[in-house]
Amino acid sequence: MAPDAHASFLPRLAQDRSVFAHQYNAVSDQVLLVGLDPEAQTAASFLDERVLKPGVQGAWFGFNTVEQAAATLEAAPRGYIFHVGHCGSTLVSRLVAAATESVALREPLPLRTLATDKGEGPAGLLGFDGTARRLSLFERLWARGGRPVVVKATSVCGGLVDAVAVQSRAVFLYQRPQTHLAVVLGGANAMIDLRGFAQLRYKRLARFCDLGVLSGFGPGELAALAWLTETVALNQAWRNAPVFDFDAFLTQPESALFEICGALGFEPHGERAAAAVAGPIMSAYSKAPEHAYDASLREQVIAQSERDNAAEIKAGLRWLETLAGDQESAARALERFA
Repeated sequence: MAPDAHASFLPRLAQDRSVFAHQYNAVSDQVLLVGLDPEAQTAASFLDERVLKPGVQGAWFGFNTVEQAAATLEAAPRGYIFHVGHCGSTLVSRLVAAATESVALREPLPLRTLATDKGEGPAGLLGFDGTARRLSLFERLWARGGRPVVVKATSVCGGLVDAVAVQSRAVFLYQRPQTHLAVVLGGANAMIDLRGFAQLRYKRLARFCDLGVLSGFGPGELAALAWLTETVALNQAWRNAPVFDFDAFLTQPESALFEICGALGFEPHGERAAAAVAGPIMSAYSKAPEHAYDASLREQVIAQSERDNAAEIKAGLRWLETLAGDQESAARALERFA
């Protein structure tokens, strides 16, 4: 990148939302700042490498340097959407933004890095205080300009719920195990997700449950592991969290949207909320809005997966029930969310 662009990032950081903190490296303790148009930030379904189009400029800076450059930033309203994965969190984030005129950011990569390090437990490089300090920096950067910000986390980030700043609020979205297993196992890239995050999920959940050997898990058990890891994490860190069943949300989306906005500390506009629920957001696939997708099609997809993946769904549910039989944390999660 051009040296003058590199030099301009830090002076602009506190005021210019186009200077975006795209990544954090826990090993080098550095932050990658890139030039990214704010509209591109809020339009993206995933704020990962896919937003780094040709021509995007960026540079790495030490965490302390970035923190100092952002020292004048004040807190602004922000809320998090944590979830079990594949349960409408992207859709809800788009609806919240439309109803409240908030800034929506979906799956910023620093969250995943911080969650992965925290998931290492005592072997983590940052420790709880270090994680909270770095997360606080990103929160203040995301909230530049004073507009409310809703951050939709990646599904493996639920372990961060106890590290978010006290000024932040959060909600938790879920679906019941039978539905979750059908949705996940019916996905085209199911095993990439399930195997890719399996070790992180296993390490996190193994603090609360005796899980056996990961190599013996089949697809159904891996999908059940994904569901249980996030529900147990929420129960352990924040038992009074506002929780929302996505299937219940779909039966009365407008009233549920008002509840979610209120839980996040945002004031929804009645006309905007009604228009959002009645408009194209609800009839498009939220991760790829160019494709049509609604509640009716979702039901069809789930029904098809229940037929195609019946054996693995049964195996995953059996694993959950067996674990809940002698593991208190699993039993509490099933009691609350199943």
